[in-house]
Amino acid sequence: MSWALGDTRPKRRGWAPGAYMGRCTRCGVEYTGDKRAIECADCAYRYAGLPRFIALCGNPGSGKSLVAEILQTRYGVQPVDDGWPVRDFAIRHLGMTETQVTTQDGKRETVQIAGAEWQVRKALGEAANALERTFGAHAMPWMAVLRCERSGREGPFSFASVRRDQGRFYKARGGVVVEIANPLAKPTGHEFDEYDRTCVDYTIENDALAHGCDPAIARADLEMKVDELVEVMLLRAAAA
Repeated sequence: MSWALGDTRPKRRGWAPGAYMGRCTRCGVEYTGDKRAIECADCAYRYAGLPRFIALCGNPGSGKSLVAEILQTRYGVQPVDDGWPVRDFAIRHLGMTETQVTTQDGKRETVQIAGAEWQVRKALGEAANALERTFGAHAMPWMAVLRCERSGREGPFSFASVRRDQGRFYKARGGVVVEIANPLAKPTGHEFDEYDRTCVDYTIENDALAHGCDPAIARADLEMKVDELVEVMLLRAAAA
């Protein structure tokens, strides 16, 4: 029985009842619901079993942001920039650009800060280290979760800048840690880019480009692997 049109089930995740026409971002079905809804009730209730917090870790350039994007477009998982406090500081007070603080190429650039030359990646990492020395090793994920709580949204949420043992912070709150492994993404040599593999619950092998596939095929391969991971998480949630 289809509930896609005229559904009166209570609000859940990206669904709420209402009188506006919309198209589900997951399955593409048209529905009548709240004007702010982004998914039909069927999908909202089906995917309610996903963990509220999905922490993504991996070497820089492994595809963490791409996985977060796929989780958002296919499953409505809301990405949260857990490195935002440092990026925002760098833009506002250190003269860096959004491209420099958000892209791999930008982070390889060098900038002048108070008369000294800094690689952007190192400047961001050291700024995060300073925050963590002052407020604790899990200050960055704590601030990210605080933003989630203050947003009023139920989630689930993904975080793509999980470092060191910060995955434990999310796991302690019912979350899962997903490693993105990519043979083309090598360690940077900076300790602030490292992550604790003992925290990892699942691993996605983002290796199609390394095997010579073109970008479109590599993207489709990664989407398939994310779909498989979501199914595993839903099955485990249903069995719990």
